[in-house]
Amino acid sequence: MVDSTQSPAQPVIPIPLFVYNHDVIGLANRIGRFVTELVKSDSSNLNMVSAADQTRLASYLNNIDAYQAHVVGNPVLDLPQTSHSIKWPVEPLSPVPAINNEAVEDCVRLLSVLHAELLSSDSANSSSGLTTFDAIRLTSITAKARDFLTKYIATSTPIDMPATSQMDPITPTAK
Repeated sequence: MVDSTQSPAQPVIPIPLFVYNHDVIGLANRIGRFVTELVKSDSSNLNMVSAADQTRLASYLNNIDAYQAHVVGNPVLDLPQTSHSIKWPVEPLSPVPAINNEAVEDCVRLLSVLHAELLSSDSANSSSGLTTFDAIRLTSITAKARDFLTKYIATSTPIDMPATSQMDPITPTAK
């Protein structure tokens, strides 16, 4: 019998239905896609994070950094005609199922929190750009995920856990 009580599905984090900031929605859409990619990765069903999935995660974090640098490197736009008349719809994250791989689950958790913090930020109510505090928060969470990848995942996995593998149902693969 499979014991799935150790790794429950992740909670759904409340997020707004829309934001006014086209830069925030661009970042949030990418982060949401990265969460989906992690959930559907081969590593989500293993007790290791494959070299390919580690490379992918590093590229996702680099992409977030690059997009943030683009946003912060450009002036906040003066958009008096559209700043609060355009509501960019927020696509919620798909429910995150129970994941066998705790390291992947930790990464999904961090990126899900990043997604929610960004969408619920002061910057989301502006027409463009990121406030200093929101940029720092984004950088800090991304840096924590990168640190987890390089200092824990890359050095402390795989882990041999024959008694608890396969703990959860197999997560679906990418289509």
